[in-house]
Amino acid sequence: MNGTDRIPEISIIDRKPIVTYAGDKDLFLSLESTLSSSLPNEPTEWRRAYGRAIKMVNVSATFVPFTKDVLPKEGDHHLIDQPMFHTYWSQCSDVDTYKSTVREDIEMWMRVLMQYNLNDWMIVLVETYDFRKSNKLLPRTTVFDKIKSDFGAKHADRCLVVINPLKSESRSAGSWRGLVVNTRLLLLTAYDRTLIKFEEIIREQRERRNQAGWSFCKYFLLQEELAFVLEMLGVYEEALVQYDELDALFTQFVLNFNLGETPDWLTQFQSPLDSWDGLSITTGVNIKERARIQNNTTSVLQFRNYLFSRQCAMLLYANKPSEVAERTLPYLHNCIRELSLLDVSITQGASACWVFLSCLEILQTCENYKETIHVESYSKYTAGIWAYARQKLEELGQLCGLMPGQKQTSEQIHTSVQIFSGLREEFAKPIEKLKKALSCPQEFSKQYLELSELAMGTYKHIGRVRSARSLGYDLAKFYWSIGDYATATSFLQNALLCYEQDGWKQLAAGARLHLAQSYLKLGDMLKYAKMCLSIACTSELDLTTRLKHYEEMKKTLSTANPDPPWTGTLTDCLTLLDVDIQVDPGSTKVTATFDVECHLPVDTHVSVISAAISHHGSKNEKRHRDSSENNRRKSKESLAPINPFLQRLPLAVRLDYKQDKSLAAANVEMKNQKSLVRRTDSHGKYRKISTVSKSDFTRSLVCHNVILKPGHNTLTLTSEANEAGTYRLNQLCVLLVDKFELLSLPHSQKIQFDVVHTLPTIALTNNSELLAGLVQTAILQITSQGYHISQGTELVLKSSSGLTMQQGSSDENMENQLSLILPEVLPNSTFNMPLFIHAALPPYKETSPIVHSISIKAPWSNEEEMISLQLQPALYAILKLQSAKMNKFLNVTVAGLSAQVIRVHDPVMTVLSPPGVTVASCNPPRNPLVVNNEKKVSFMWRVEAKQNVETSPVKTEFSLYYEADDESESQIPLLYKCFFDLSNFVTLYEVECKVEPGRGSEFCRVSTVCQLFIKVLRMSSKEESSLMYEVFAEHNMWAVCGKAAGVLMWDEKGDEQTVTVDVMPLVNGFLPLPTVRLSKYIPANPKASPINNVRGDNHPHLEQFNAGQVYNASKGTQVHVITAASPQDMGSGFPCSLHLVEKQRPLLLDQFSTLSYYVDSYTVKPTFKQN
Repeated sequence: MNGTDRIPEISIIDRKPIVTYAGDKDLFLSLESTLSSSLPNEPTEWRRAYGRAIKMVNVSATFVPFTKDVLPKEGDHHLIDQPMFHTYWSQCSDVDTYKSTVREDIEMWMRVLMQYNLNDWMIVLVETYDFRKSNKLLPRTTVFDKIKSDFGAKHADRCLVVINPLKSESRSAGSWRGLVVNTRLLLLTAYDRTLIKFEEIIREQRERRNQAGWSFCKYFLLQEELAFVLEMLGVYEEALVQYDELDALFTQFVLNFNLGETPDWLTQFQSPLDSWDGLSITTGVNIKERARIQNNTTSVLQFRNYLFSRQCAMLLYANKPSEVAERTLPYLHNCIRELSLLDVSITQGASACWVFLSCLEILQTCENYKETIHVESYSKYTAGIWAYARQKLEELGQLCGLMPGQKQTSEQIHTSVQIFSGLREEFAKPIEKLKKALSCPQEFSKQYLELSELAMGTYKHIGRVRSARSLGYDLAKFYWSIGDYATATSFLQNALLCYEQDGWKQLAAGARLHLAQSYLKLGDMLKYAKMCLSIACTSELDLTTRLKHYEEMKKTLSTANPDPPWTGTLTDCLTLLDVDIQVDPGSTKVTATFDVECHLPVDTHVSVISAAISHHGSKNEKRHRDSSENNRRKSKESLAPINPFLQRLPLAVRLDYKQDKSLAAANVEMKNQKSLVRRTDSHGKYRKISTVSKSDFTRSLVCHNVILKPGHNTLTLTSEANEAGTYRLNQLCVLLVDKFELLSLPHSQKIQFDVVHTLPTIALTNNSELLAGLVQTAILQITSQGYHISQGTELVLKSSSGLTMQQGSSDENMENQLSLILPEVLPNSTFNMPLFIHAALPPYKETSPIVHSISIKAPWSNEEEMISLQLQPALYAILKLQSAKMNKFLNVTVAGLSAQVIRVHDPVMTVLSPPGVTVASCNPPRNPLVVNNEKKVSFMWRVEAKQNVETSPVKTEFSLYYEADDESESQIPLLYKCFFDLSNFVTLYEVECKVEPGRGSEFCRVSTVCQLFIKVLRMSSKEESSLMYEVFAEHNMWAVCGKAAGVLMWDEKGDEQTVTVDVMPLVNGFLPLPTVRLSKYIPANPKASPINNVRGDNHPHLEQFNAGQVYNASKGTQVHVITAASPQDMGSGFPCSLHLVEKQRPLLLDQFSTLSYYVDSYTVKPTFKQN
């Protein structure tokens, strides 16, 4: 206990496990100090039975001689006084000596252990290292072998041999370490075995708790012996578990006190209290209190003090002072409840005295831990302990007549004497502090204020400001009672702020009443009038109180007659529910309708209500004014009462993906958490403003002579806004009794409206998709909005290059610039004007939309308005080169890009260059054709070129006439032109391929190797000397067995090359031939430098031919492959197919039959086989 050394106690933590030694005592005494110091050097794992958690234990021991007196007796449960482990020491080195004397001594020692049922022992043989031993012959059997044979047959780990460390320290290190480790393990094993048996005894005793004669005090002392052992071994958490179990068992007995027959042992705890000393937190065991428990003379408070002090000791050993503080308040409340349940007679004020002393003891214990981590952890709980101690001191002050305003009577003095009579430990610091506090009112006030400040400071330190403000409210009453109204007012203001923020309306109403009286005492009439008005608007108070303070407010204003008027906040009197702002489009009149809730108790005449507005510049670029519904919605959101607990959190979704882009997790996180979860009273966001500055009311919405009735009211305020722009609603002012201006607080969100001169809008619309290349009809739509367009107003339209326009009712030509004269257009009306537009088709293939723009210059705007148009081309043309050996044909396909049907006719293909190339039309004369996005038209021309122009590029021009297919009116044909370029299109090589069966076979069969003959003819140019051929085949039809690629070398004389490649058909039927591709083969240039050669000529590479340079004469050819021959067909003949093949397609006799022949040595006859 802090402050006293007179309490007798024993220290369990200083006790050590007891180990006996026998045998050569002189030998052991020489080694005892070394062994005792070596044991606790390293922690050891204690693996307990039944799967309990492994604990690290620093083992130490106290060694005593082995005698029968130290051995445990039957029924002796003082475990910490009993030896748990027994050792025998010998240094006998002669076998004969061992047999004659030592073995008999060990046997006698073992018989004594077996007599007392002790199974934890160890025999140690100490040898002296002999340096000459290596030169001698080793004996067959040593003394250690004999010991192991005689006593360690089943317990080899309990027989050890070590080298004497005193004789040879370097040689003995390994064996000595083994001895120390084995001693630790065997000692912990001995304790584990003993504790298992002891726990069985405890369990048996606990199961007898409902039997007659069972005593909880005896059971408590029995289980505490187990806690002592665990505490001695340093396993403080396990020891704490034993005390917690005893605590829970006693609590259960007390709770069941009134439910059945009361046990005899529990009646002793119902005796009247004659002592109420507080807690005594010590690390040792209080012998005096334990003796009371043993003698069944302890009271419930003394027993609880002893038990909780032991729990605290275990927690302090485990370095957990915060848990001590955490357990304190539940412990104190539980003890007070147990006194009530047990109907214990107690002196008035004794329980408060006991709580106060116990709180101070705990607080002083925690203050001994100065580390920051401990202070931060236990401060969460010491704040409540400080507040509880302050509360109990206040209770004692009331009983003893020490509170301000009380006069101490003789009865109260007698109560103080009785309280002091129950305090036995007079030297304890908490008792001295209590006696000093109850000695006189001045000391009491000093102690009370000190505890209050400590409690409030700790609450604020841990962030529990509301609890601190609640204590401040009690302190305000204390300062009020001693006449310090200024300090009381400060505490009341903070408490009122807290109550209003948290919505504790009833508490806030009580704080307002006290504040009003404080302002009146201080003579602050302005704040008094404000508080009277706030009380009058408080619905939680009765109507009489509200009317009384309303009259007090009017009386104060009449007496003070302020000039200028006083200002106050409007929040308590009026609540704005909705604001609807309307702007007359034909004038600049602004009307605002305010829906308010009036909290005044009676009808009140208000001379002027005004709302300040501020101008924030022009918004001419904003073409459309917000509707009144939008204004209403925005105002509702802006003017709704702000509740800091109901504000929307800025949440964001975060998606986490894996490496393969699959979703791993989806989270919702809050950005900028610190600004949202911080304490609200640490900044001024929600702090109530006592004085409000008045805004500029030069521009304002005003209404006069209004009667505000309790409840819902609708106010209509009007004003003239001469300037266009954005206006913001700033502040509402209500002039009450012509002497009190009530101003609203700044709005958390902007409430604004726009006064704009809305300009007309111009748009270009069409009923269908606009097409380039055809005359299209669009509608120029002019919406006047609130603007009046006079007759004769001119619009100037300018189009981009390639786009021409024409007014719908005009006969003039289509131009890039157009002037339109408008008729009169009234405000809020629409005028439509048809407009013809035509966008020229580009002279090249184009399928993407064509973008044009039209700029409009209007007299009501200083800037030109741009209208963007996207037009889809009406048609397009593509060219494809076709070859028939040396002959070349130009195939032009014309198609539409929309559903619009277009007639095309008179196609013409003209060669622009070179002069030696001409084209001849292959198109028969015909009527105009139609095209759209579903129909196409193709035209063909044959190219006739001279030999000297085969390498020159050919430029051509394709043109035709087209018009929309519209029968309602005649269409003027339009000309479409498109340019195409051709290069390297002359046929250079011709490839012919055929597949023939292998030798010995006349037909191609499945899974039989055939020959693919490739013949390459050089038709024109002789520049390429090398060609690469490559064979490509469908993998499900052909398998290329031979070389699939190779190089063909040309000489100056030869123009033909033949290559044979082995191929195997995989399926039967008419199969297309494998594809053969030719490429230019450019061999490596050995003279090229690898550094300067960018194109890589030092490596061979391929170049592809252009379209038309290689003619495949076998394209589309098929070969008929029949199935593989079966064993039945191999007898007299074999089936074969007639190979009828044309150049472009195979000729089949019938789709249901196959013409076959059976060939034998005599006849050949055709037969038909049905499939």
